[in-house]
Amino acid sequence: MLNCVSINQMKLFDQKQIEKVGSLTLMQRAAKAVYEEIDRKDKKIYIISGGGNNGGDGIALLELFLKDGYKPYLYLTSKKLSQDSQYFFDRVKGYENIFDISKCDYNADIIVDCILGTGFSGEVREDIKDIIAKINASNAYIISVDIPSGLSGQSGVTNKAVKASKTIAIQYAKYGHFLQDGKDYIGDIVVKDIGIEAFENTAKIIEDKDIVFNKRNNNTNKGSFGKATIIGGCKNFVGAIKIANMGVSALRVGAGLNTLAIPKSIYDAIAPSVVESTIMLLKDEDGYLKFDKDNLDKIISQSTSIAIGIGMGPNKAENEKIIRYVIENFNGPILIDADGLNAFEGKIDYLLDKENVILTPHPKELSRLTSRDVKEILEDSMTFVDNLMKGRKATLLLKGSSTIIANENEKYLVVNGTPALAKGGSGDTLSGVIVGLLAQGYKNIQAAYMGAYLCAISAKDLEKDYSQYGVLASDVAKNISKFVK
Repeated sequence: MLNCVSINQMKLFDQKQIEKVGSLTLMQRAAKAVYEEIDRKDKKIYIISGGGNNGGDGIALLELFLKDGYKPYLYLTSKKLSQDSQYFFDRVKGYENIFDISKCDYNADIIVDCILGTGFSGEVREDIKDIIAKINASNAYIISVDIPSGLSGQSGVTNKAVKASKTIAIQYAKYGHFLQDGKDYIGDIVVKDIGIEAFENTAKIIEDKDIVFNKRNNNTNKGSFGKATIIGGCKNFVGAIKIANMGVSALRVGAGLNTLAIPKSIYDAIAPSVVESTIMLLKDEDGYLKFDKDNLDKIISQSTSIAIGIGMGPNKAENEKIIRYVIENFNGPILIDADGLNAFEGKIDYLLDKENVILTPHPKELSRLTSRDVKEILEDSMTFVDNLMKGRKATLLLKGSSTIIANENEKYLVVNGTPALAKGGSGDTLSGVIVGLLAQGYKNIQAAYMGAYLCAISAKDLEKDYSQYGVLASDVAKNISKFVK
């Protein structure tokens, strides 16, 4: 797992290392790390540096080029330099190819972007916007040092940012690389170690090697691998519960049994698509689930894990009653999604206090749950999640271009999502995958990040055949077993 840090954490880690080795040494290390990643031979290279320490990395980088006999161009966007930047500028002062940015024609093979660093947030100044626009309009290969200028290192939000071909992150990836607009601007990302130690818990980025399935004995049967139950559906949303079961996604990731618990009145619509799963018919009224203690007790007694809420419809009071009963009487893990979440509008505290609960909202659903504006959630998603999960027992999976998975003590990012998943049914397939993993005994947070990662790589693989436009949620479900293998 790769570390991914907040901007405040990075400042703390930086300062601690500066106390040991000095800020100039650290800037030299950063410049060397960038230098190693640049294809220098026979290239016309422009370094565009701001006045802060990100600009200082660029000036220190120039010195490395000169030592090896290369002659890049340095363009400065500010006459005022930070103390460390000024130190390195004094070392190269007098070099013939240093100019004010107004002299730049942007006609380079490579542009190294060192204008604004990870600490930047808010609105980009108009003069810097103009420079960024010209960088983006150039035909150059664009390398951003630490982060594309204009992109918030904390939130990934921007009103104007450099669109990098490659971002060279210094020591750790930052939240802003992957949240909101970040993935559209960073290009390829390389994380370079310059010896800065992390001395407190960080978020972790999930990689292939982190998805580990339990070894199975030969002497087993279907009961050995858990019984997943998906409760949902209504007369208006028969498709959603189908998708959760389509490709039998819970079984594809290894659950031994999968049961679809649905309103009795929609049986004829669901049954033709069900082969490997079993169906349990529940009491309903006018096509919507009704609370029935006997039915729920039967489900609870026969299940290892439960997913609830998918396609239950807008019958909020009854849905809430059903879900509360399941939570209070089932000891296994319970995933709550879609209409199950909407039933608890403004009542998230109840859900967050339950250790066996996993919530899987998208930002709009989280907005309803918390009675907070979507904009507030998106402006700094990681901080919002941090504050929400303090002192809580549940697990939260916040969907997005990068998925955040967190409990009180742990935080993970699945950053390899794709626009191919921006389609109805993707969240339902994710629920089916996670509940299948939960049935096998994987811990709540592990099942959540494994499920999100598997869905992401399955969708990316399918893009090769269907493009980002044509991938269906049912395709993702069927394709997942390829990656389990």
